[in-house]
Amino acid sequence: MTNPGYNFENELLNALRDNFPNTFSYRFKQSKMSSQPFDLLFLSQPKATVIECKSKDIRGRKTLKLEQLFREGQLEGEINRAERYRLRGMLFLELRAGRGRTKRCYYDYLYNVSGTTINLANPSMVEVEREGSEYLIEDEFWEV
Repeated sequence: MTNPGYNFENELLNALRDNFPNTFSYRFKQSKMSSQPFDLLFLSQPKATVIECKSKDIRGRKTLKLEQLFREGQLEGEINRAERYRLRGMLFLELRAGRGRTKRCYYDYLYNVSGTTINLANPSMVEVEREGSEYLIEDEFWEV
């Protein structure tokens, strides 16, 4: 069985490359004994963006505390690195409800994550549209 988070990172990277072909998109790969500063890097105007990808199985849940998706100190470290290098830090969250059900994806700024609990029936984040099995990231991505 493949790691859903790994698949999500690749799907999101492909969506960024398809929708913004004149930009540089890169996926950092995790390896043992090394740190991974972020999952994805997206270099474009008006602002370079670093992206943390999280994929969560939400079967049987009504709410989700976003901080629980991160290891201890991970969220603060990512926010600090993004601010230090003047990057826009984003969280992309994929919600999975089991086999045969459509995955949903949402995004928000990393600094909005701390202390936030979302209602899974109607998350208070920006939704990423899908066409079939592919995510569509449009120009509105820059307006968040």
